[in-house]
Order: sequence, then structure tokens, then C-alpha cells
Amino acid sequence: SRREGKMTEQTIAYQGTGDLAYRERDIMDKYEIKEQLSDTERGGQGSVFRAVRKSDGLDVVLKMYSAAEVGNWDEIFKAEKRAGRETKFLEKARKDRVPGVPELVEYGTSGKGIKRPIAVLAHIPGKSLEETAMESNSGLTWEETLRIMDGVVSSVLYAHEDYGAQPLIHKDINPGNIKINGFPVLMDWAAASGASTGKTLIRTYMFTKYFTAPEIMEDKPFDVKADVYSLGRVAQFMLLGDVFN
Repeated sequence: SRREGKMTEQTIAYQGTGDLAYRERDIMDKYEIKEQLSDTERGGQGSVFRAVRKSDGLDVVLKMYSAAEVGNWDEIFKAEKRAGRETKFLEKARKDRVPGVPELVEYGTSGKGIKRPIAVLAHIPGKSLEETAMESNSGLTWEETLRIMDGVVSSVLYAHEDYGAQPLIHKDINPGNIKINGFPVLMDWAAASGASTGKTLIRTYMFTKYFTAPEIMEDKPFDVKADVYSLGRVAQFMLLGDVFN
């Protein structure tokens, strides 16, 4: 298939940093924190840190989920909490050697008291699509847009069609969540879920407001078409540049 061909062509995007480790202990002991990249505790996501693994200097990103996610991993997976949804998806994508999604190195917990779940992701150098597109007042070229969209769509199709029995919907596809490192990588799967007839919680940053499907922003039922809407908005952003002025 076209997607299988793309995966073979882009195997360089898969770094193969070792086996996943299932641990109910303080995984922070293995890493040296370099800087905090973001703190979105109020949005329910948690905190993100740049770090290196002490044993071999591997450059990683530590994603410490919200304090609301406290519990052991069996409980987190069973409750379908954000940490469980994202980690489960990234673990299977890694085994399936899917390019275009963050590579999960391992996961564990923090601290010896309140244990918060932590996912360790391979660091992806490069700029976000937001930064790349905004550097050009006239937008990206048609060829660049097609190349990037092909990669992002491949990741979304995997989540919609190949991940499990039911489609997994990202819900927050926007230029800030797409990293460009030769091949585009769609980040931040913590908000992803199956189709819903109920309400959903989504962040309210500027890009999210513009790129997220109206049915999600308005707490209405949604399905895979929500991601299709976002993909169209992203393509528009790449071609037009700053769509907010």
C-alpha cells in the first residue's frame, strides 16, 4: 500500500532506542533534567522536561502527566486516563514501526510518595510546523505542503484504521503539534480518544481554537471527521501563512 511504502522509505525516523520497560518505581533516577519545556498542569496535561539518560547520554523528553493521573499503570490503562491512552498508542505504534509519531522509549512513575505517570520519549530535533510556516509570510510551497501533509495523514490513518478495533481520534491536530525533522511527526496524543457522543475536554490555546473541529470545541458528538477538518485547516495554514491577521 502507499502507507507501507512510506514506512519503508522513512525507516530512518525510527531510532530504536531499546526495549520498553514496565516499571512501578521512580524512573526519574535514570535521567538528568536539563530544562523544563512546558507546564500545562492547568490544562490537565502535566509537565514536559528535556533530559538525558545517565547511562548512555540519550537525549529524551520526559512527559510527567497531571497529578490527576495518579495511580499504578494497571489502573491508568483500565481507566483510560490520558497517560494510559497516549502510552498504549505509542507503545503499539513503536512495535508496528510507524513513522510520524513520537518514539516511546519507556515509561514509569515519579517519586516515592505521590506517584505520577511518566512517559519517556526520544527527543526530536527540528522546528514545529508552526515555526516553519510562520517564517514565510507567503506560506509554504505547494510541494512542501503536499510532502508534509502526506506524512501527517499517514500517522492519522494509522490511528484511524490500523491501531485497534475502533478508530483513535487525535482531536488536537495543529501546527504547534507537528514537528518537522525531515519527516513530520504528529505530537501530543494524550487527548486522543475514540468517537464520542458526550462532552470532551480540550485546551483553549489560539491554535487549538482555529484548528480543532467545531463539534469538539462545542462539546458535540464527534468522529474521525474531526481530524479530517483539522488536517484541512493545517494545509490552509501552510499555504497561506499567518491566517490570523
